[in-house]
Amino acid sequence: VTGDVCSNYESRWFALFPTERWSNSYYNPVSSPAGDGTTVFLYNATSNPITVQWATTAGAQTPLSVGARGVSSVVVPNGTGSHFFTADGTNFMAVAAIDSDGPENTNAKADWGFTLVPERMLTQQIMVGWGPGRDPLSSVRPSENGSPVWVMPIINNGAGGPVNICVDYDGDAVGPQTDSFGTGYDVKVTLNELQSATVFDPDGDQTGMILYICDMPVGNFTDYKITAAWGQQPGVASADEPGLDLGTTAPPAASFAVGKAADLAVDADNDGNFSPGDTILYTILIRNTARIPIDNVILRDETPEHTTYVDDSTDFNNNGSTAPLPDDNSGSAMPLDGSGVNLGTLPVNGVFTVTFEALMDNPWPVGVDRVRNTAIVNANDEEKQATVETPVDLDPILTIEKATNGQDADTPTGPIIRVGDPVTWTYVVRNIGPVTATNVTVTDNIAGVTPVYVSGDTNNDGQLVPGEIWTYRATGTAGAGQYSNIGTVRGVAPDGDIATDDDPSHYFGLAAAIEIVKTADQTLVPPNTLVTYSYAVRNTGNAPLTNITV
Repeated sequence: VTGDVCSNYESRWFALFPTERWSNSYYNPVSSPAGDGTTVFLYNATSNPITVQWATTAGAQTPLSVGARGVSSVVVPNGTGSHFFTADGTNFMAVAAIDSDGPENTNAKADWGFTLVPERMLTQQIMVGWGPGRDPLSSVRPSENGSPVWVMPIINNGAGGPVNICVDYDGDAVGPQTDSFGTGYDVKVTLNELQSATVFDPDGDQTGMILYICDMPVGNFTDYKITAAWGQQPGVASADEPGLDLGTTAPPAASFAVGKAADLAVDADNDGNFSPGDTILYTILIRNTARIPIDNVILRDETPEHTTYVDDSTDFNNNGSTAPLPDDNSGSAMPLDGSGVNLGTLPVNGVFTVTFEALMDNPWPVGVDRVRNTAIVNANDEEKQATVETPVDLDPILTIEKATNGQDADTPTGPIIRVGDPVTWTYVVRNIGPVTATNVTVTDNIAGVTPVYVSGDTNNDGQLVPGEIWTYRATGTAGAGQYSNIGTVRGVAPDGDIATDDDPSHYFGLAAAIEIVKTADQTLVPPNTLVTYSYAVRNTGNAPLTNITV
């Protein structure tokens, strides 16, 4: 808030830009007659003096010196716009105060101010959010409209003038005129560089008015921008009721809007949630919100952390026509990363849609509970970002390793154990996932084999936290033949999902046995008769025998 000390109602309000948005170039569309003049104040936040150049329709003016952390000001001549800039690129801040050059106690008729917009933030379109022409609660002079919109063009890159500015009084794209892209409007204002015009809606209210660059040579729109302000005009508005001692910057309207969404492309675990191992489909939508085409729309995006880009998954829908965006031939295959991709010209009312897929890591890293991805779009010297955050359905990942008498016997035969000897099964359970498992149980598919917890719960809380290793044990007696049983672990995730794993183990129960039968070729043998004996040896056990002796 500013004003003259000890004056009456000479106040002005300003909405200031943060320092990181300050610029070395500002354009001012407002001027007013002497005695009610418009003063531009320049603030230098640096520790060294700066020189600010400035110009009007009459050409370059005497440069202004602004001391270190100091302020300088100048009254703008009536009937012109103005441009303030530093030749060496030093940033500064600029605000304007209307009805500010008269003697003390004389600047209360149209006291308002506004902040000049940094040049790099200006666009080809302005929308007036609120712009009444008079006090709407007053019954005095009901037809008065004393608070117009001041508008001025900016011409860059040596482009020629004049500049056409179309005015849509109510922002409804309806009017007696039609621009070169088929949009309706009410009137056209044609101005040269640093010329300024005041625009009044015939209905007495400038609220919702849209002003935009129009009907210029195709391909040349980015060389032109506009700046505007709304507020009470000295000499037009009443000094008292129903005049409004109000005004503000008319902020630049974005040329385009960007949105982003994430959906499941592949639900690997069929749970309907974004889970490790699933594939995410990202959709980026770019909409032209201006009334002119937007050239050289550049989209940048990076493969999100903890995911892998799915090769050849990027598609580009250009206003209903879809085609692949080829992967890069070097470095990352993702076509949108790095410097991005130029999507071309976005027509009036046009929409670009780009999609790509990313595979979520599995296992998922501990401590990460979401996937974050940002699309960045640059066009018309504007940058817009759209970010989507996807919560990850985090479940514990349980593993079980079952051993028989110390052997990891996933396949037959496993260890050889004599029938009747003791058997010990060991179950080693791990949580290699990102979250804790509760209600952990270990079971065996063979009746009578009951795993019992042995060790591993370091804090004795009954929760299998990531990285912990629990050991269970069961015992039995070896039976004959090939034996197989399966150990299963089951646990509950924080959200109630079930995590499980199983592992088989084997042993061979050895029952070794041998039988021998001896026979003679005759039973009654006379003296001095040769007798031949035969020995029949049979393996009556369940395993091969070696080193047989008779």
